[in-house]
Amino acid sequence: MARRILLIRLSALGDVAMLYPVVYRALHENPDVHITLLTRKAMVPIFSHLDRVDIFVPDLQNKHRGLFGLTRLYAKLKKKRFHAVVDVHNVLRSRTIGALFKLGGTKVVVLDKQRELRKKLTAKENKQRVELEPMVECYRQTFIKAGMQVSTIQAPPIFHFDGLRKGVGFAPFAGFTQKALPQEKIPMFVKALQSLDEEVYLFGAPGKERELLQSIAHETGAKLAVFSGGLREELKFMSGLRAVVSMDSANGHLAALVHCPVITIWGATHKDAGFTPLHTQVHVEISTDELTCRPCSVFGNKPCWRGDLACLHRIKAEDVVEAFKSIS
Repeated sequence: MARRILLIRLSALGDVAMLYPVVYRALHENPDVHITLLTRKAMVPIFSHLDRVDIFVPDLQNKHRGLFGLTRLYAKLKKKRFHAVVDVHNVLRSRTIGALFKLGGTKVVVLDKQRELRKKLTAKENKQRVELEPMVECYRQTFIKAGMQVSTIQAPPIFHFDGLRKGVGFAPFAGFTQKALPQEKIPMFVKALQSLDEEVYLFGAPGKERELLQSIAHETGAKLAVFSGGLREELKFMSGLRAVVSMDSANGHLAALVHCPVITIWGATHKDAGFTPLHTQVHVEISTDELTCRPCSVFGNKPCWRGDLACLHRIKAEDVVEAFKSIS
């Protein structure tokens, strides 16, 4: 008899990408498990090729908005008679859904976000430099609490690339200014990467990011990475690159899904908070000995205490070039 699991992770793209290897291993090691993933439409391409995974995309802006909307969503989901609910988001919305299932007698397990340790790591005064469990390991532990066997977080790449890898992907933006490379530094980083005799492909979200990158591409001769086939096409393209240089953002996690080497650039955030892309060993950052304020937040969503974003402005393009050489 199949064990039906409701898995909740509604956002963000990087966090959902980190969930992939755990889902893969859970399916591989538990052949009786069938997973329904409650997530946003943009995340579907990451999991669409997996057997025994259904995607349920809620209408959180309209039909499933607010308490009444979530109650309506629960009424629809409970018809699937889940054996357990695995909440790896742990926000008000997901906890509300979990509480409704718990009231109905369904087992519910919730991700431990290590909130107290996060506060210590990012404190302005009396900072405690603790290394948090990687988020992907926290996901694994949550699955285990739900009764599944997940012995490792290793998974094969979503796309296999058998040819000669060429080119470097460069994703200089992030969801918050405190994690994004300052705009005036982007052209010099592009030119530094081009000095490696590699084609440079610029990755950015549609809208202002892509408009700026289009201008930089015109200025430097780099190429703008745009994919008419969506996320799956982007992942396939990344699988053929020699490396992806990414800020602390989703692009690094996407590259990790296809086992493309990732070089991460860190600003206000820090790899000790647990959000390093899987397999990543190469990091570019200003040391915490030089900037004792780092990290000032887990997600980069707090104003710079110094007011000058030195953690980003002091990073040199030459450091990224040396990082690339170390993985070549």
